[in-house]
Amino acid sequence: MKALRIVAGYQTALGETVRSIHRILRPGGKFFVSVPDLDILCRLFVNEQLTKDERFYVMRMMFGGQTDEHDFHCVGLNDDFLGHFLAHGGFQRIYRVAELGIFDDTSSMRYKGALVSLNMVAIK
Repeated sequence: MKALRIVAGYQTALGETVRSIHRILRPGGKFFVSVPDLDILCRLFVNEQLTKDERFYVMRMMFGGQTDEHDFHCVGLNDDFLGHFLAHGGFQRIYRVAELGIFDDTSSMRYKGALVSLNMVAIK
């Protein structure tokens, strides 16, 4: 297995990425973002009714499946944290939506009845 080399941690890379997305959008442009919701996943992880295998699956949602060099999550986000990064990246209007509904992806994924993705729209 090839070792993962992280060039920049989320403190640098996430802010730079959000600013770059903001820069290329035209005024009024929308950025749709979906990430694992750390608040929901933490509640699931500590649920004593889940089996060890079910909790392991939740942990993989938190940190990525790590099946290849791109399948890693470097930071956990909730709406406060993601909203902060989006606001500091220059976005003016930021709001949470239940699901993005753009195409079939994990933004609508449920586990044990809980919607596990944090879905936000940020407008330039």
